Amino acid sequence: MRQSIKKQQGHAALLFALIIPAMWGFFTIAIDGSRAIQTKARLGDATEAAALALAAKNSTNLTQNKALAEDYVEAYLPDVDISIPKVSRTECRVSDGRECEGASRYAQYDIDVSIKQDPWLPVGNDFVGFKDTYEVTHASTARKYQGDSIDIAFVMDYSGSMNDRWQGKPKYKHVRD
Repeated sequence: MRQSIKKQQGHAALLFALIIPAMWGFFTIAIDGSRAIQTKARLGDATEAAALALAAKNSTNLTQNKALAEDYVEAYLPDVDISIPKVSRTECRVSDGRECEGASRYAQYDIDVSIKQDPWLPVGNDFVGFKDTYEVTHASTARKYQGDSIDIAFVMDYSGSMNDRWQGKPKYKHVRD
């Protein structure tokens, strides 16, 4: 029995030396991978909020729209390299719903956002894990529907003179017409 124990000396150290790099690789991917997933979710929230803000502002100035979108993304994800390659506005002005995809008039804002982020545990090309930086992207769309305007006039008659006839019918009917 003693001889079999002596034959196995050093095996534990050898197994430990072989397993540690693989465990470090899994640990690195787990930490930075979960951070990348969280960053993707936060970027999605930021992009959705930016698209809704653009639709609420409803501006045709693309420079101001891009600045507003950058402000929203910066508020959600500070200290990252933000790139917004696309902020576009399209609209349908026809009041006939068949020509506006079955809806009333609208202005639509499309936004694409890309960020570059450094991993917490960067590794070189020789090992498992994220490289020096990784890129996360998201796109969003928001529409602002615009109804047809209606002119409304309220007429109040305290004296009852609108019941008097003028050109053959009561005055209030002339106002209504």
